[in-house]
Amino acid sequence: MDGDLDPTKGMYWAWQSGYINIKIEGKSTSCKTRNNEFQFHIGGYREPNYMMRKVEFNCNSNDNITIAIDLKDFFSNINLAQTNSVMIPCKLATELANDSVKMFHLE
Repeated sequence: MDGDLDPTKGMYWAWQSGYINIKIEGKSTSCKTRNNEFQFHIGGYREPNYMMRKVEFNCNSNDNITIAIDLKDFFSNINLAQTNSVMIPCKLATELANDSVKMFHLE
């Protein structure tokens, strides 16, 4: 719980669900929220809401790689007018965690 995993960096829930694996926040005119804001904090370690996912790439150990994140892939199945916040481990958070692996790409 130090370095990048230090709770003061905002990626840890103090209650019994552990680390936030993905935190995506922003604004969209599609959101009918105050200031058009959305928040997705995806995490949890207890079944059935275990959120950790593995992203794997085929590359040589000597390769210098760049990993890109395309948020379009994350938002492709989200209607921000209807769903603009996920802040707890739940079925929707599990679905978003499953979809999240698609947003990572080698460049």
